[in-house]
Amino acid sequence: MKNTNYKFTKIWYTYSQKYSSVHTFRRVAELGLPKATPELYKEYTDLTMNLLSSDKYLSNRKRFIEEGWVEKTPNFLLKNTINTFNSSIDSASLIFAHSILDAAAFEYCQLIAEDSPMSFKEKLSNKKLSLSDISNNSYEDLLKSQLNKFLEDFERESMLKKFELLFYLCKPPGVYEPLENYKYDNKRISELDTLRHDYVHGVGIVNKLPNGEEDITYLEKTLYFFTALIHDTFGYKIDPNSLIELWKNKE
Repeated sequence: MKNTNYKFTKIWYTYSQKYSSVHTFRRVAELGLPKATPELYKEYTDLTMNLLSSDKYLSNRKRFIEEGWVEKTPNFLLKNTINTFNSSIDSASLIFAHSILDAAAFEYCQLIAEDSPMSFKEKLSNKKLSLSDISNNSYEDLLKSQLNKFLEDFERESMLKKFELLFYLCKPPGVYEPLENYKYDNKRISELDTLRHDYVHGVGIVNKLPNGEEDITYLEKTLYFFTALIHDTFGYKIDPNSLIELWKNKE
């Protein structure tokens, strides 16, 4: 169990730190934007004035001036830049936050498979085996071999499929809410998963996160939700000695 607790602690610690990086990324971007805004406005004002400097850029400079586009253009370009910047920060944050949670969920599945392979017995019950496999291997060896093949294929499954497996392995009670101000919501996670897919593969306008920072925090809390669920089911613990060892290795 000591080695298992170390691995459990390492998974929790590693991916918690990665979420900290996402929050830092967003915070630095938030702090930097107000400082960049005046410089961007100046650049767009200079660009507008350059457009006015020659007939080859504008076919009707008089109308451009009379309709107020000398003032409107820098503001329009600045607003568009800020919106694009914020949407890009959201898309990068969600893609990273999603990949963190997906990787952590799979590593938790791996840990349970290593420590409690019999938990997967029903999942493997329909796997076909040759007579030579049966005659030349013990039950434990066959289970381990099939489990390794299962996990190798399963790693490519969606994050939601990994969550389904963790729920299957842990079998929480009907109402399971180990964290304050958090309730597991499969619909919300599915919607964020779809948005992440659109960020990566979609075309056209990139939308901002529906709830901004709160959505990133929700995915982070989902990691802690499954950490608590696995702890309550299998008894794995966040080990202080393991944390100290991990901190030392990071130095």
